[in-house]
Amino acid sequence: MEEPIFDELRTKQQLGYSVGCRKGDGNGTLSFTIFLQSDSHNGLTLVERVQEFIKSFSVTLSTMDSTTFSEQGKEQCCTDSFSSSAFGGY
Repeated sequence: MEEPIFDELRTKQQLGYSVGCRKGDGNGTLSFTIFLQSDSHNGLTLVERVQEFIKSFSVTLSTMDSTTFSEQGKEQCCTDSFSSSAFGGY
């Protein structure tokens, strides 16, 4: 999912200079984070665009056949870590 997030939100929509995702597993709780850092768009705009992306990507996932879904899951799984210095370590 990292590539579609970067492609849509960073490349096509040009929302920010730092765009990506990460997955987590803390204390048995799975999590997924999409992050954007921008000096040209306000927080509300970023949240709205991420919500729109999630809606459209969920349609993409729901219409995929199981083989394609499995292949995409292996290829486009987001990274476990990213440079988080700009986010105060979060």
